[in-house]
Amino acid sequence: MKSIPSVGIRVLAAAPVALAATWCLASPAGAVPQGTTTITWQCQGTVFGVDQTSTLTAQVAGDAPTSAAGGSAVTIKLTPLATAVPASSNGFNVNNIHDLQVITPYPAGATFVSATASGGSVAATIDTSGGKIALNVAGPIAGGASFTLPAETINVTAGASGSITSTYAGTSYADAGMTLTSNVDTVLGPLDVPISCYPDPKPTFTTTTIGGAAAPGVAQPPKTN
Repeated sequence: MKSIPSVGIRVLAAAPVALAATWCLASPAGAVPQGTTTITWQCQGTVFGVDQTSTLTAQVAGDAPTSAAGGSAVTIKLTPLATAVPASSNGFNVNNIHDLQVITPYPAGATFVSATASGGSVAATIDTSGGKIALNVAGPIAGGASFTLPAETINVTAGASGSITSTYAGTSYADAGMTLTSNVDTVLGPLDVPISCYPDPKPTFTTTTIGGAAAPGVAQPPKTN
């Protein structure tokens, strides 16, 4: 007969799998806004040296001018759609998620000016240092709850030529574009599971062509990546 500690370790090692497999970023019911891009996050949680991977999805509506004159001011807005945290997974209760961070690099093809966060249903702070825009939500957000991240309004100055594009950061688990901690119940009590994610394929939320007269902001065409 296996000892209780041995069983406990098996359960703890399985917890990230149970959590990661079901913590989906669910789209709200109803029409999806024009210019909405679906992001596929490749995620990994590690506990006691055991790595577990999963795939999560989310949606962001992007809005920016289709064209802009070189050197002109351009405003990009990225608005996440509603998301949901599961209440349980494979017999494990999901207590909450906390310390959620989503990173947006400074838009390519432009000089970054400023960024602000607004709206959403959860309190967040924004950090624009180091060539990136980090949206931070301390939480906790309870298991079973729905929430919406704040929208990011990003102000830039167009370069001389080319195009301005916006996306999410992240190229690997070590170079994550989204991180969070999930707290789940185990036979040994609550357990925090750190999770790191990167988008694959890399999404493009907006594209603004530089050249000619500046155009007003309009929603980008729908994307499926």
